[in-house]
Amino acid sequence: MTSAEPRGSELEPMTTPLAGSDAQLDSLLGTEGPALRLWAPGFVALDRGDAPSLAVGATGPMVELHRLRMERRAFVVAVDVERGDVFVVRPVARDGAPQRLSPPPGFEGGLGPAQWPRSAQVVKFAMWERGAAWAPGTYALVAVAADRVSQRVEVVVGRAPSTVDPAAESVAPESLRVWPPPDPAGQLPHYHPLAESPALPAEPGIAFVVPRVVREGRMPIHGSFRVRLHPRWIVPHGATVPVTLVLTGSEDPRPIVIPLRLPSFDRIDRANPPTTVTGRFAFDLMQLAPLAAAPQTWFLHAFSSDVSTGPVMVAVVAPDGQRGA
Repeated sequence: MTSAEPRGSELEPMTTPLAGSDAQLDSLLGTEGPALRLWAPGFVALDRGDAPSLAVGATGPMVELHRLRMERRAFVVAVDVERGDVFVVRPVARDGAPQRLSPPPGFEGGLGPAQWPRSAQVVKFAMWERGAAWAPGTYALVAVAADRVSQRVEVVVGRAPSTVDPAAESVAPESLRVWPPPDPAGQLPHYHPLAESPALPAEPGIAFVVPRVVREGRMPIHGSFRVRLHPRWIVPHGATVPVTLVLTGSEDPRPIVIPLRLPSFDRIDRANPPTTVTGRFAFDLMQLAPLAAAPQTWFLHAFSSDVSTGPVMVAVVAPDGQRGA
């Protein structure tokens, strides 16, 4: 089965590699240990006419920044907090640039990061292309670069001086339909507790488990969630919760986006709804996404309106037993 709906959106605006203000670079160098940081405006007025700028910065030993290749691997996941729609903004790939993600310093017994001078790097790119602005609303942004993630930043998009409340808009029927649909024979996809299901998070969050190594062309994922309930998600069976999986590979950094609509079977009184709802899920990711058959390590992330988790690493092993990076 191939994922056909719902879909996230991916934008490829122009990028300025290795750019950044002195203040951003100084801020990175003032942090302790390796870090990934996202800078974004708190409010974007759609009637301004120009595309807002985002910046993603990393700090660490120079050899580690060379490994990450931020100008190729950094991207930003933006989740519409109310609607659940997802945008992934990434730099334009440059022909001829290496793609492979090398092991971190010291991974194979060499010199560790402490042996190298501390450095910082900032990559800037537009939030969207001109004329392709996002709908008004509040967006939660998180930057990803290989096995690193940034802090969460919220951005309000609207028309100054006021914004449109997306919660007051009509809800599209497809946004309330479970996706992917459960297997009628009780196989995957599955939305009830299984022996492999992780416990429900005690606080808002997403938990999932995947095999560390995939050897037989399947990539099962078992998960659970607790998220803050938005009224527009309520349906007769409980709620339909938007969750998006994002994968990026050690060989091919282009993000793969898998939008999901997951059911919660919690009882909901519309007059007095609960603060959070819970649910469980199980999929075979090889059925949902065009994952390359070539061996590599995948970094798996999960995003919802208020929470995110990852990366969790899973290696796709070649038939001869060799493992991805």
